[in-house]
This record gives sequence, structure tokens and C-alpha cells, in this order.
Amino acid sequence: MSSLRTFLDNLTLEQLAARLELAMDGASLGIWDWDLRDNSVQFDRRWCEMLGLDHADVAMELSSWESRVHPDDIAGCYADIQAYLGGATEQYENIHRMRHADGRWVYILDRGRVSGWDEDGKAIRFTGTHFDCTATEKARRVLENQERLLGSLLRGIPTAACLVDASGRVLAASDEWTAWFASHGDGDSGVSPVGAQALPEWAEALQRAREGLTTTAVETRVSAGRAGAGRVLRWSMRPWGMVDGRSRGAIVRFDDVTTELEERAEAAHLARLSSLGRMAGGIAHELNTPLQTLVLDASVVNEELATDTPDLPLLKELGQEILTTAEYLAEVVSGMRALSRGAAGDPLQAVGVAQVLHQLQRLTETRLRQHDVDFILVDADPAWTVQARPSQLLQILTNLVSNATDAVAEHPESWVRIAATQTADALEIRVVDSGVGIPEALQESIMAPFFTTKAPGQGTGLGLSLSRSLAEGMGAVLRLDPDAPHTTFVLTFPHPEVQ
Repeated sequence: MSSLRTFLDNLTLEQLAARLELAMDGASLGIWDWDLRDNSVQFDRRWCEMLGLDHADVAMELSSWESRVHPDDIAGCYADIQAYLGGATEQYENIHRMRHADGRWVYILDRGRVSGWDEDGKAIRFTGTHFDCTATEKARRVLENQERLLGSLLRGIPTAACLVDASGRVLAASDEWTAWFASHGDGDSGVSPVGAQALPEWAEALQRAREGLTTTAVETRVSAGRAGAGRVLRWSMRPWGMVDGRSRGAIVRFDDVTTELEERAEAAHLARLSSLGRMAGGIAHELNTPLQTLVLDASVVNEELATDTPDLPLLKELGQEILTTAEYLAEVVSGMRALSRGAAGDPLQAVGVAQVLHQLQRLTETRLRQHDVDFILVDADPAWTVQARPSQLLQILTNLVSNATDAVAEHPESWVRIAATQTADALEIRVVDSGVGIPEALQESIMAPFFTTKAPGQGTGLGLSLSRSLAEGMGAVLRLDPDAPHTTFVLTFPHPEVQ
């Protein structure tokens, strides 16, 4: 500060005036100086040029300004001037339209302060600046019009949506939005910050929206303790009114999908029961045979132990066979339990891929044998894991194998092959059958709900649709590989660090 004062003190009045002139030119500011005693006004060259006027021809009086102000704006100008002179504001500031010499209207940012007083302390001089803000003012008004238009559109749409500003205040809302919040404890949605209305996650999404980023298709359960607690919302938030990489706010939309998710869970349960039902006969046989072996081995052990000199090597051999058979039965039962239970609310966990594939083999191999379909399992590395829910992963794979079995059961050469591969970014499980692929005309519809190529009564058409939903719920992707020579479905799990 002292160095600046030293610099200014060393300037002559002429040098100081020249530098002030340069500064005003650089800032594109015009100066006016109003003598309140006689309403004479001094306008500088820049003030005149801003309106396309010749400085030499402009009368230095208040009417030169007043006559060019838009009729709709003049009252607001004087109201702001009186508010300042009366002490209600610290500075006079007003944006108004003025007629340019070529007939168009330009927007002027007008600012001023009292610069002189008489002996009684009464203001006698009023000095200020004009700045042509036409471009920014038109842009602001365009955005305001856009805001009003969006608000009008929002009010009538048949879904819950609202328009918020950058601070999260609701500017406009649909009737559905208002009705939902009015019935859930937030009837004052017109002034409440959107981040505080129902979901804390909205505050973080709003920050992303300010930066031009969209948050889509997020499902969140409404917190306990509120009216309607336990409901699930699927919501999205996208920016609007982008200016210089920043948005003026966001458009928020949500749907109450609680009923949809309940119906989906019920359909998933029915699909699991369907899968178990189709495998029930084979599984019963699969359990019966080793159970008979256990009974027989146990009988021999009892008989041998009843003798005076039991055959210890035989007992050891029978004991090992009993243990192996019991472990096999436990694996089959474990797979059945995993497949039958619901897991929508379970957290994701590290699941060993090799273990799940072997459970899958135990559950499906008998049904495949009954249809004379070969089961080919390429062993996966025991160290490979994915973030998943074990029962849902098993259900997806069971559905795929079951569909493949039905598709190729009548083929001369029928087989189903499962292999897992891992790359730096993801782990893929490919379920391939001996079929020649899905016809191109059906590829877009193959995973749609209730779509099936089976005969009436032989399929619900929900297996692939539910499998894809379950995969997406775990952050995975289930897709058909249209370029493979045989029918191939690919389940891809990205590694956690690249999700």
C-alpha cells in the first residue's frame, strides 16, 4: 500500500489524469457528473459513444439521459436513486435500457455516489459510471426465460420433478413433486433447499450438477423416521443453464419404485423356484445316490467294529469315503440354499469364482445329463474373486445354463461350456452352448421382460431380464455376444478399482 501511495504521490496531475483515462477506457466505463442544484450533467466522451452519440452535440443536462431511458424503466431508476439518497442503500445501482442512436435498446449498468455536499451537508453533486452490459443482461434474461419455461413445463408433467437454482432452492416443481413432499413432511417445497428435503445424497449430486455433471438412475431408500419411511426412490439430477462451465442449477426427478422393486423381488423369487423346480428331479437323484452310499458304508463300518479283529485299513478307507460323500452332499445342499434365498439387501462381498462355478456344476449337471447335454467347465483360478452377492451370481449362471440346456437339448451335438477369464480391468464369465446364436431380429428383444422363444406354457420370459437386472445391481454387465460362432452370453464384473 505504501509503495502505491509513493507511486501516486510522484505523479503529476496530468500523468494521474492520463492514467485514469486509460483505466476508464480499459474498463469501458462512461462517466457522468450530475449537479443536483440545477440538473446540469457532465457526460464524458465514453458515455456518449456508448449510445452512438457525438460528444460535441450532446446537451449537458439531465434530460439528455432521461429522454433516452426506456419508459418502462425510468420509474425504477428514480426509485433506486431516492433509495440511495435517502440512506436506504450504500450505493445507487440500476440496470435499465437506453435508446442507442441507431434505434436499438442497450442495457446500461448505472452506478453512482454522492461526490459533493453544501455547507449544510446536503448532497449537491452525484457522480457515477455507465457500463454497457447488453450482452450479459440479454444472456441473463434468456436464462430467466428458460427458467420460466422449464418451470411451466415441469408443473404439468405426470412425474415428480423440480427445478432448483445453484444453492438448491426449488424454483418450480411439478404437481406430483409438490404432492409427494406435502404428504411426506415437506409441504414448503417452494423455499426449502432440495438437498434437505428427503435425501442427503441430493446435496452431493447438486454439487456435481454445478460442475455440469449428471447423476442418473440412483435408487435410495427414504430414511426411517419420516412419513413414508421405507419407500425407495429412483432419482436423477442433471444440470441446466450452463454458463462458462457452471450450471445455474439442476433438474431433479424421482419415481417411487417401491412397488416395482417388490414386484421384481417376487418375480426373482418365482424365477428361483422355477430354476429349482426344473432341477428338482435331478437333484433328488443326485442326493439319493450318495445317501445310499453313506448308509451302506456306515453299515459295513458297524459290522466291522462288531468283530473282535476289525480291519483297520478297510475302516480307514470307508471313513475317507464317508467324509468325501458328506462333503459332496454339503456342497449340493449349499448350492440349493444359495439359489433359493433372496439377497437384494445383502452387501456385495468378495466371491470366489471357482467355488461358485463348482456349485453351479453340482446343481445343473444331472439335468444336463438327463437331456444328454455335455457340461464343460474350464477351471478358474482359485484366487479370482468378484464383488457380488453369491446367491444372485449363482442364480444368473443357473438361468443361463438352464436356458442353454433347453435350447440345445434336441441338437445332435449338444454341450454347454463355462469359462472365466480375467484381464487387468475386468473378470468375464462366458456361458456358451452349441447353438448357432440368436437370430439378429431377436437380439434386441432377448432380454426384455416376458420375451420368450419357447412354446406357450414352457417359459415365463423373465429369466434373462431378471438376470440382467441382478447383474446391474451388482455393478456387472450381462450381454449377448452377437459375433461369437455359438450362442454366447457374457457376464462381466469390472475390478473394484475401475468401477
